[in-house]
Amino acid sequence: MPRWNDAIRRSMTISSASCNLRNRPPSAVNSLTTEDFPISAPEAAQLISSTLPRARPGKVVLAVSGGADSTAMMLLAAQCSIPDIQFHVVTIDHGLRAESAAEASYVADLAQRLGLPHDIIRWDGQSSVNNPSAAAREARYRMLTDRARQLEAFAVMTAHHQDDQIETHLLAKDRGAIGAGLAGMRRWRSLFPDIVLARPFLSIPASRFRQTLLLQGINWVEDPSNQNDRYARARLRKHLQSVPRRSDHLHEIAKAAAERAAADAGMAKTIEHLVSRQALIIDDAAQVRLEISAMRELPDDRASELLARMITAAGGALYPPSASAIERVMAGLGAGQVASTLGGCQILADGKYLLLRREYGRLGPEICNLAKGCQTVVFDRRFLIDIQTSAGAKLCSLGFLRRGNAATRCLPVVVDEQMRIVAAHSKVAGRISPLVEILPAHEIVFWRMTADLPEFAKF
Repeated sequence: MPRWNDAIRRSMTISSASCNLRNRPPSAVNSLTTEDFPISAPEAAQLISSTLPRARPGKVVLAVSGGADSTAMMLLAAQCSIPDIQFHVVTIDHGLRAESAAEASYVADLAQRLGLPHDIIRWDGQSSVNNPSAAAREARYRMLTDRARQLEAFAVMTAHHQDDQIETHLLAKDRGAIGAGLAGMRRWRSLFPDIVLARPFLSIPASRFRQTLLLQGINWVEDPSNQNDRYARARLRKHLQSVPRRSDHLHEIAKAAAERAAADAGMAKTIEHLVSRQALIIDDAAQVRLEISAMRELPDDRASELLARMITAAGGALYPPSASAIERVMAGLGAGQVASTLGGCQILADGKYLLLRREYGRLGPEICNLAKGCQTVVFDRRFLIDIQTSAGAKLCSLGFLRRGNAATRCLPVVVDEQMRIVAAHSKVAGRISPLVEILPAHEIVFWRMTADLPEFAKF
């Protein structure tokens, strides 16, 4: 069973009133500091509304694990009033601990009491990866995004708070980050074309979430890994609890965030300019071309960041390469190097252009087992594919079938149970057979290059 916080082991009562101090005993009120005040429903509504870019009517998925932070977020979402917004709770049962199923069931029960729709989605990939915790984090966002698409929701909302932001900042500092790299998490970023990840509570200390639940007598789940000193974040949490004032950290984060905002605006203008003069081109095969002369006109830091964005997107990588790796590639290009690889991406000096495309590598893009019927699938973080398939079909790369050349091996194809190609990317379908259907694959490389730039948000 879940490990409930002993301090609040009491009967569950749900109040529809806004959080305030009027119902608290005077002694409790006097003992509260500013950082301990519960979050009121109107305050939550204002934070949520101001975070969603160009807020629009529709559904918002709430990512709720059962911990204090996400449970308080769910409670506040049920109590606050935001016109034309419907919340839908989703819990990912990661299966990494024996208690996870019971914790997910607790969230489902509480969501029902609050009048919110709820889904439990189980992740079964923990036995097939070397780093289950990291894989679970990636799978969590992927499954939340998939459910948001199914619900036609325009946002996924998490309960990341000020303590999380400071932890992220300190971890980045420990890794040697400087400047904008110390800005921490963004209030929002794009998860998928037309779906945003919203973090409206980054200015709220963690203690206020717990006070919100204590005021209304709501239980929450305690994850023991949060107290395990094996994890850097757990050690940082204990450090933050012993620091009476965190203003220095918050000042550094604000300064870095301002630098990042300025850099984002500059990058957006650069990309717009390059696209308008056709110096930056992304073709249907998800290959990126950048005029070498145009790149040389950019300041070194802008050129390096642009190259990192292109490599990450064209190579289908989850994370950008390190700054030192980008510096080595830039130095090689400056010295006349015509070919290199980084982050699953081939980088070729092709006459007038710098060409970036997915490298097949040792294993190639991941194979995807397809469900029967109509579905939308993201392939290799580079293509969005709308397809109708029969039972047993798979989505894989042409190279998996030992076909294609360096330019085509990483293009998507659909095979049946006998591994026969039944549909393929338009660039190769005609070469395979007149009977092979053209796969409706749309590149999302440009979206990935600009996903965290407000100027390109599709809202």
